[in-house]
Amino acid sequence: MPWFEDNYWIEAAQELTRLSAKHRTILVPHEFVSLDRRHLPLGFGVCLSDLEITAFAAPKDDADRLPIRLLNSKFAGFKPVFANAVFVIYSSLPMDWVMAAKKANYDHHLPYFFDRVERVKNGEFFRINSLNPKFIPGNTSIPDYVSNGVLIINASHMGNFGDELLAHATVQMIKTIAPDSNCIVARPDFEIPVGSRYKAIVLAGGGVLYDYAVGESVQRLELENVSNYMRYSFLAHDLNIPFIALGLGDQHRLGGFMSKDSVAMVRAALSKASAVLTRDDTTANRLNSLLFSSQTRAEVSCDLAFCLSNEMRAIPRNTTTPVLGLAGQIAKEVWLDDFAEFLNEYQGRILFFVQANEDPEHYKKLISKIPHREIELVDLRSLDVAQGLRQIAMTSHLISTRFHALVCGLVMGIPVVAIDRHTGKKSRLLRSVHESEQPQSLVNLDSHTHSQMIETFKALVNNQLPLPKPQPIEYLENLRFRVIDVLKKYITA
Repeated sequence: MPWFEDNYWIEAAQELTRLSAKHRTILVPHEFVSLDRRHLPLGFGVCLSDLEITAFAAPKDDADRLPIRLLNSKFAGFKPVFANAVFVIYSSLPMDWVMAAKKANYDHHLPYFFDRVERVKNGEFFRINSLNPKFIPGNTSIPDYVSNGVLIINASHMGNFGDELLAHATVQMIKTIAPDSNCIVARPDFEIPVGSRYKAIVLAGGGVLYDYAVGESVQRLELENVSNYMRYSFLAHDLNIPFIALGLGDQHRLGGFMSKDSVAMVRAALSKASAVLTRDDTTANRLNSLLFSSQTRAEVSCDLAFCLSNEMRAIPRNTTTPVLGLAGQIAKEVWLDDFAEFLNEYQGRILFFVQANEDPEHYKKLISKIPHREIELVDLRSLDVAQGLRQIAMTSHLISTRFHALVCGLVMGIPVVAIDRHTGKKSRLLRSVHESEQPQSLVNLDSHTHSQMIETFKALVNNQLPLPKPQPIEYLENLRFRVIDVLKKYITA
């Protein structure tokens, strides 16, 4: 249910609206960030001093998302100004206009919050759903599992097969270096239990560097994305353990960040990092422009999926039967009538890979145009990494709007066409491996006409496109040793 259909959330939003004009910075749940320019996500609390935070609002069950220093100080300098069955709001400013009737409500609503705070301070863990269950050993308890070892943060277990690849690769490399290490793989909404003993915190790559979402016709700020990932650098610093960022990528083709608050947090977080590795030189250059005054420098490595190259190459490839694989939001980018005609003419099987949660909608659009042409649905989200890679290896050709499907195709030697803008991450990768500014296996959305797109697809399935050169791909695969060297340096067996 959307928050604006919940009366308790509406009450809290209304109270925040009254408070905002009197405050400098208010920490709020991400649903409320857009209500006022003074609002920042709760995760920003780790990099702001108590002097900068003049109020905070939180669901009572999210007490563990508040800075631990506030919990330990019993919110010294802050007083409750609002509470209902779901929310509490605290302020450091005098609120003379708070009515006595509201204060009387505190006795009813605050005890649950105080109990939750004490449970957090005692090390109780509440976020089992943020753990990736594929990596939880069967012979250990959850409290033991989450409190010792190497904490790996990435977007796996959130509906994207690409992020599963990155988590799998990271665990595999750590286990190679330190076989007995317990690897805790968690989503970015994971909260570290008080008293945990970690060797390191690893941010396991992907396109995490953005603070806005690009929709069909709008862009909106997503400050929560920055705080979700970058806050772990501050938490590692407080725990006096290494924070290692691996395979970071610029997510959107526009590059950079839209908010000065995001820039400040990313700069501060990565300045504290033990190591920062990116998946391409464009991302490294952008980060180093932020870190110009820091001793920390971003170095180029590779996307972590390339670290699975040996595993990918060991899977037998289909080289005899025509099977066309489609991956991603193709129905969004091509002229559907022309593409449907191309698919109808294709002499072979067609597999549609669902790599992420947005993809099924585009599968439905495709089959609505060609109801009599069978397109087999392969949901990679429901498979483990080995099963998913075997499914991709069944294809003889691949058309993708997904970055990690492109990586798999390149490493496995599958002829692949990517659809992207000129400055996008797939374009950058294809220019690198083809050593060409205009690779023929790129459908460039900035310059290709619909007929040129279809001609490229026909050239692909007729094996008329030049294959990428092996040396650049091997170079990217060998960059995994740079990742391994960093992990060896900071994670001991």
